[in-house]
Amino acid sequence: MLHLIVLMFTSYIIAKILILKWDWSSMSAYGFGVTISTQISNAMHTINNDKSNAMAIDQKREEKRERVEKRRERRNEQSKASGRCKK
Repeated sequence: MLHLIVLMFTSYIIAKILILKWDWSSMSAYGFGVTISTQISNAMHTINNDKSNAMAIDQKREEKRERVEKRRERRNEQSKASGRCKK
């Protein structure tokens, strides 16, 4: 709900600036204001999603790294127990 309010407010501000500064018609100004607000919102949303996806990928890599390290430790322990440890 807050997101909608922010979009409406920014659209209104952009439209008012266009109407007052450049004498745009109200329909054109509000249409352009909504378009610009929506495009900026979509760009920000995409950037946030990219960061979230990157964080998820990093977390998966870290988990895999930990699993591989544990597996190596177990293999080293097994090889030491069987006496086949490389020196």
